[in-house]
Amino acid sequence: MKAAFIVVALSLAFSPRVAEGAKKYVLFGWEFSQLKIRELQEKAPWFDTLAVDGVGFAPLSGDKDLEGRPMWSRYLMHTGPWRHEDVAHLAPQLRKLTAHRSMKECFFKSFCAPTNRIDWTDDAQWSRIAQNMAVLARLARNGGIRGLGIDHEDYFRQEQFRRRSSDPGYDELEKLVRRRAREVFGGVFREYPAVRLITFWLLSQEPIYFGEGDIAALKRDRGDLWPAFVNGIFDVMPPTALFIDGDEKSYRYRADNGDFDRAYVQQRTRAIRLIESENRGKYRAQASMAFSVYLDMYLAKEGETWYMPPLDGSRLKRFKSNLSGATYASDEYVWFWGQEHCWAKWPPQRRFNGYFRQEDFKRTWDECMNGLYDAVAEVKDPTGYGMRLWDEARSRGGLKPLNANGECRADGRARLPRPYAKWQDTYRRDTNGVFKLDTSFGEGDSSSICVTGVSNGTVMLPVKGVKSGEWYAVEFSAFGEGVSANVGWYSCGKWFHKASSVAVVFDGPETPGRWRRARGVFKIPDGADGFCLIMGTHLMPGESCWFDNIRAYKLKEKSQ
Repeated sequence: MKAAFIVVALSLAFSPRVAEGAKKYVLFGWEFSQLKIRELQEKAPWFDTLAVDGVGFAPLSGDKDLEGRPMWSRYLMHTGPWRHEDVAHLAPQLRKLTAHRSMKECFFKSFCAPTNRIDWTDDAQWSRIAQNMAVLARLARNGGIRGLGIDHEDYFRQEQFRRRSSDPGYDELEKLVRRRAREVFGGVFREYPAVRLITFWLLSQEPIYFGEGDIAALKRDRGDLWPAFVNGIFDVMPPTALFIDGDEKSYRYRADNGDFDRAYVQQRTRAIRLIESENRGKYRAQASMAFSVYLDMYLAKEGETWYMPPLDGSRLKRFKSNLSGATYASDEYVWFWGQEHCWAKWPPQRRFNGYFRQEDFKRTWDECMNGLYDAVAEVKDPTGYGMRLWDEARSRGGLKPLNANGECRADGRARLPRPYAKWQDTYRRDTNGVFKLDTSFGEGDSSSICVTGVSNGTVMLPVKGVKSGEWYAVEFSAFGEGVSANVGWYSCGKWFHKASSVAVVFDGPETPGRWRRARGVFKIPDGADGFCLIMGTHLMPGESCWFDNIRAYKLKEKSQ
């Protein structure tokens, strides 16, 4: 489901559990790269209160193998070889961690750029690296971890994925690099066929390839070996695996410029030129486009290198806008990077290494940007967020209908009672349908609105005087077939078509002899000052349906 500020209404009560097909939020950053499995496990119940689905962390951070030698995920390229029995005891801990809702989409820190360049011709070193990756893959599978994180950014300036003069010629080296990828990830896929590999960038980091020209010549001139390595991974990737391009360049993207949508198209239509013809089918089917949000940018001061300006005077509003754009455009994942602060409150004695002061790590992102966690929940699952507002308002006992006569009782008029209105398509031949107040039948009483023989018409409940950014809810009951509903918008007394309408759905299929209940929640879009609950009918001549207990509620004032 594409996330946006306007939402598809569901009849289910709010639950933070991610629905099938929903977007997934994964947290990365210095905070998680330094935590032990036990620490994450202890904090997982708190993370369950957030609208997040997993974290990226290093499972091995000084853990000892059976001979007492330390194992570090960050230095996988240089340690080992590891054995499966060295880490098997961690699987039960990981299963306890991933049993939590907020930890279903965790990723291991695994293949990273080396601190010292690995000779591409050194069979022994690449065999050791392949063994270490296979060990991590089996541990991930046995521990319920979703996949492995790959970060080949050249932090130590070793140019592992650039040809050096001491390397074989480019054409020969390109084939060798592709073979090394098959060797390393062949073992990964054997151990974990359904693994998901997430990279901070897969093919998104080099837009120089997105234009026209001779791709092979350009790679050769640049000495670029990463496309060969990627193709080697695709060579051995089974159909059950997934490769996620995190597009780290999206730190600077702005939703109001259309940057996320444009980048998605580039990845699907231009980056594929770097994939060899025999692997393009796999790329189309098994490459997933993701986007990132760099939290520090929304707190940085103007003039700093990593800075994101406010939107309408609000940094939080800019954050929500960009997160919404990233969520809408991604195939499945959005990932967060954070350096200066933490998502959770950790024990005072816990220290974090980084460029920042230790006291900075004692403040959460929500404390630094008030409302951030609420904003994440709203953008990620707007329907669930709205339903939660509704349930909270009901539990407080303060929820009162905005409209009068929700019970659809007579008000002395022969026409539909106030405040309801009707419409019928007058361009159709069968325009003799009837709207009336039925005083002999209702849900819980003997009064309701009855519609007979209207093939294309609506019963409407208009609500004026609302403000953009406010949250509202509607509900009603219907009896009979041929009924659908949505919410449309007003602006200055006229229909407002710049924002999409919101569908309102029923709690189940039509059942003869039973009233059905429909509920919907929504946020008023920018530019609208009213909304209308539109209950449509699609009836054959002589068929009837009934509407009753129609109500609208205000759930929340406008927030940033």
